[in-house]
Amino acid sequence: MLRCTLSLLIFLFSFLARSQTVVSGRLLSTGGEPVPHGSVSVIVPADSTLISFVLSDAEGWFRLSFESKVKKLQLAVKAMNYETLYRSIENQNQQLNFNLRQKVIELAEVDVRKPPIVKRGDTLSYDLNSFASLQDRTLGDVLKKVPGIEVSANGQIRYQGLAINKFYVEGKDLMAGNYGIITNSLPNIDIDKLEILPNHQPIRLLKDKLYSPRAAINIKLKKNVTTTGRGEIGAGLSPLAWQTKLTPMVFSKKYQSLLNYKSNNIGEDITKEMNNLGVMDVSEGITKDVNNNKWISISQPTFPTIAQERYLFNRTHAASANLLFNLTRKMELSGNVSYLNDRTEQEEGQETIIKQFDSDGNQQGIISYGRSSITRLAKQQISARLILTQNTDSNFLKNILFFKHDRSSDIGNIRIEQSSIEQDLHSPEYALQNSLSAIIPIGNEKKYSVNLQSYINFSNARQQYQISPLKSLYFPDMSFLRSEVLVQELYLRRNETKNTLSSSLSFNDITLTPKFGLQADRSSLRSGISDINAAQTSANKYINNIIYNVFTSFASLDINYNGRKLKILTSFPAKVNNITALSRQYEFSRELHLNTFEPSLQSEYRLSNRYKIVATAAVSNDFATLETLYPGYIFSGLDLNAYGSDISRTKTQNLGTNLVYENVLDNTSFNIGYNYSNKLGNVIFNRKVYENGQQVLEALNMENPQHFTNYQITLGKFFSEQKINTSLTYLISNGNTNSYVNGNFLNSRSHGQSISLKLNYNKLKWLNIDYYATASFNRVRNNFNVTRFNSFSQKSQLFISPFLNHNLDISFDQFEYSFLGNTFINSFLDLGYRFSWAKRKIDFDVKWANILNTNSYRQLIVNENQTTEDVFKLRPSQLVFAVKFNFR
Repeated sequence: MLRCTLSLLIFLFSFLARSQTVVSGRLLSTGGEPVPHGSVSVIVPADSTLISFVLSDAEGWFRLSFESKVKKLQLAVKAMNYETLYRSIENQNQQLNFNLRQKVIELAEVDVRKPPIVKRGDTLSYDLNSFASLQDRTLGDVLKKVPGIEVSANGQIRYQGLAINKFYVEGKDLMAGNYGIITNSLPNIDIDKLEILPNHQPIRLLKDKLYSPRAAINIKLKKNVTTTGRGEIGAGLSPLAWQTKLTPMVFSKKYQSLLNYKSNNIGEDITKEMNNLGVMDVSEGITKDVNNNKWISISQPTFPTIAQERYLFNRTHAASANLLFNLTRKMELSGNVSYLNDRTEQEEGQETIIKQFDSDGNQQGIISYGRSSITRLAKQQISARLILTQNTDSNFLKNILFFKHDRSSDIGNIRIEQSSIEQDLHSPEYALQNSLSAIIPIGNEKKYSVNLQSYINFSNARQQYQISPLKSLYFPDMSFLRSEVLVQELYLRRNETKNTLSSSLSFNDITLTPKFGLQADRSSLRSGISDINAAQTSANKYINNIIYNVFTSFASLDINYNGRKLKILTSFPAKVNNITALSRQYEFSRELHLNTFEPSLQSEYRLSNRYKIVATAAVSNDFATLETLYPGYIFSGLDLNAYGSDISRTKTQNLGTNLVYENVLDNTSFNIGYNYSNKLGNVIFNRKVYENGQQVLEALNMENPQHFTNYQITLGKFFSEQKINTSLTYLISNGNTNSYVNGNFLNSRSHGQSISLKLNYNKLKWLNIDYYATASFNRVRNNFNVTRFNSFSQKSQLFISPFLNHNLDISFDQFEYSFLGNTFINSFLDLGYRFSWAKRKIDFDVKWANILNTNSYRQLIVNENQTTEDVFKLRPSQLVFAVKFNFR
């Protein structure tokens, strides 16, 4: 299958490449001066159909690539204050120069309309007014309607399937990845245009030298100095509700600031705005997520797949201050301080069925259990970040200092059959990071440079998990001095550093970068359960006292080719990995010494102005971290986990390719992609499930191969005259995984197909329609049986303006699951009304959420041999009044 797919793609690419015609040349005045920004268009003489066009650069040069079967074509050359020239040409590769005669043009009164999308060079400029509706108020409202852009549930922006690497406002990166606050609070009426910067290299010194596959977004404002922002104050009933949003902003060329305070208890999750959604370039430095120090959690439900405002019972306060200014002409300083106080509550019921089989595939029985739970999660977090940046054509320096302190207190009450169990978890932690990257050019021509990177991380976490009573719980080979209370304690400390030194040599379009580096990670874990009766229990089974050390040295050669059509970034790293885990208290010792070679490839070939091929390939190795390498049981979520196996190693081979088509002239795009992933590990997990639903997870030394494939087609079309934006995505995914359940081996083969439709209609001023729908069809097959389940979800939103300054918002959501002949349908209806005080730019909103008063949501989760039906308590019908305004 893989060979057939690759052969088909290669044939298609070769066919497309052969069918291109290239016409290039230069526009000059009769006096020999270059004519910049003149348009050169290719036209079919018979019907005047426009095939392609391009603008000349600052020196008058132009280059056209197009496809046509017509033998004779016509070129039209136009420039301001010059006479228009027409010339008949053969449909073949050629070079033509034009001498334009000057002409004084008297302009008549005309109705000038901006085109919705303009391409200048590689940059795409979107006129947001072409996509905005009367009810849109912020950048985020309009962004989801822009062709080629996807906004995920967490607010991350993707272009052509890849997350953007930078989000700029007037060329400045104020939020350093936390751009969700800006998209949700920047008024769209203050935006002049939105720019997409494909293949954006954020380091100016490396521009046109190092290839980047990701795009960036730049917001251009209407004023040089803009004081703006968005405010909202609201209150509601059933129960008493509040909502506050205050986000003033100031943007200029040298100074930017954003203050933010948001608070609500109406189910809106404002914490996701604090997530870092950006993707740092490898040369900018190193940062890592510090949220992986919480090993223990209370037993709680998996969140449902519907919008969070349907089920989230919250009381949230979030505040942040963000500032950016120029210290000198070349040096920039930005800082961020944020605070979060978040309390949530969730109520859920659960029914689970687990099928058991023997080694011959005969069903031996069924484990069936039910649970109901109420969880209350409380989190306080304060973080600060300071970034010093010098990013010029001649130097690069970036230092990121980050601090975070997190204190969580979670309480849960879970009912298993007739027993009620109380859970209490406290989890304070802190982390301190610093990342430095400096690039120093050598020589006047800047062909040679040296890059120094240094990263350090200190983190400390403590968790205390208390459970009572214990009579309905199972603990293998354990007895207690007290039968009422168990306390699991855990202490984790981590010190980590990574340092690299690289040099780059550039000549023509090629850059060679040899790199050397050292990485060291020292972690210590102490854990234990209180009140164990040591006389009757092997205490070592429930105690951990481990020092974990990782030392990796590596050398790499990166080769980058940054041509006009072809861009290639390859890396050839060789690593020496040394990992040891040693217990201070009892006999447990693990070592791994292994040399690895992990080459990678990212490439892009532009067949024409509209077509390009993107290909990726990589080999990587992942080794066990301390989180998956400890022999003593740790009690978490009423389950027991222990990983006393060898140090795990997973070797992954990835291969991917995409054919991308983008036509700015008729606003059409498509993306055909294929991805294959092959993983080979040496550890497999065994899950023991008891009658009450408790699980014991252990690691076994055994070969563990896994395979995954994905095929995706995305089609997009924006009908500018009708103002209809549509996209259609079809996805096929296959997976092959292995596991053990109650000692029986399970090989699971999953197959899924999904089709998604997105449509936005915005032609009439008084009417706007948004519609989203996704249908999925899934099959999970293991050694013994086959399980099929399907789902369908749709969301439609209708905006009507029957009178000036009056708007109605009608929203309908539906979610449907089908499994074993049973169908679960969940429907929601919302209604909103807005009166706009146009003179003051103030909106008065009334929203009636969950008109049908749907009080529960049913959801199915299916894996290799287990089916779980969750029933979640939802927020009741609720009426909220709000006043919304802009800061000006």
